[in-house]
Amino acid sequence: LRYLASDAGWAPSYDIKAEELDKPIELIYRAKVFNNTDIDWKNVKMKLSTGDPTQSASQPKLDPWYLNYNTQWNYNYGKGKSMSQVQLTEQSQGYTQKMDINADYLSNRNIFQKGNMEFEEIAVSEMSAEFDIKTEYSVPSDSKPYLVDVVEYKIPAIYKYYSVPKMDRDAFLLARVIDWEDLNLVEGPANIYFGNTYIGQSYIFTRSVSDTLDISLGRDKKVMVTRTKLKEFSSKKLIGSSRKETFAFEIVIKNNRKSIVDIDVVDQLPVSQDSEIEVSALEITKAEKNDLTGELTWKIKLEPDKAQKMNLSYSITHPKSKPVETNKYRAKTMAKF
Repeated sequence: LRYLASDAGWAPSYDIKAEELDKPIELIYRAKVFNNTDIDWKNVKMKLSTGDPTQSASQPKLDPWYLNYNTQWNYNYGKGKSMSQVQLTEQSQGYTQKMDINADYLSNRNIFQKGNMEFEEIAVSEMSAEFDIKTEYSVPSDSKPYLVDVVEYKIPAIYKYYSVPKMDRDAFLLARVIDWEDLNLVEGPANIYFGNTYIGQSYIFTRSVSDTLDISLGRDKKVMVTRTKLKEFSSKKLIGSSRKETFAFEIVIKNNRKSIVDIDVVDQLPVSQDSEIEVSALEITKAEKNDLTGELTWKIKLEPDKAQKMNLSYSITHPKSKPVETNKYRAKTMAKF
């Protein structure tokens, strides 16, 4: 006897564990299975699928597939950012557009109520994936989620650090996984562990045409980055009808790990939007410079127990009769008494 019941289903849940920077990632693929059919399942064999069980008998027809910039993001994104994966992008603006879109997606998910349960609309591949569960499980008909082990993977990863010392003194570690499409992952939450320590919860976001999946492993306190203003090289001067302000900073990276770290350190120069305001880069120590945004990137490989210094200095010249905000501030909240 076979029958189709609509009040049952599953959602993915992941544990991602990284031990060291020279070892593969362990990805434990689990499913949260629920049963609300009024019939308890006792020691049943399961096959989990991303396919549609209500398939039509009619032949399929293709809709036009239009390509444009970011056509895969069909959601009304907002500005809220939560989740540990997103904190990296919030602190380091513009590393990858994909990660920013992840943040907005997470705060604007399409969640709806059906009966006494909540459901979420996600994206899955057009090619259905199926998983034969080797162990038999019992799932009572109580609408509660029960964990089912699906499969475990050992995944080679490329580890990379990012740091924006202007905004945060910590370095953020990313694990970059290539050819992740072969893993049949479904969008869902992931518990992140690094070195046997629970880091927090992230989100595996598969809605991307990229062949590289970035997984944030959070902050790494063993890679230290400082940014210090050099007062002796910073100054304010009046030159005729103009005011010239010079700013100088020293950035120091210290690798306290026992292995080489690959890190991108990001800072910025102000960008003038007025012909009367002149910005000059005095020293940027071989940084890659984006002339449009003023972003500076130092790509560094740092040996164990070594430190490296970079100098950043620039000047801003403007008419003294027209004040210019030469410092950048961030919005914060505080108690008001």
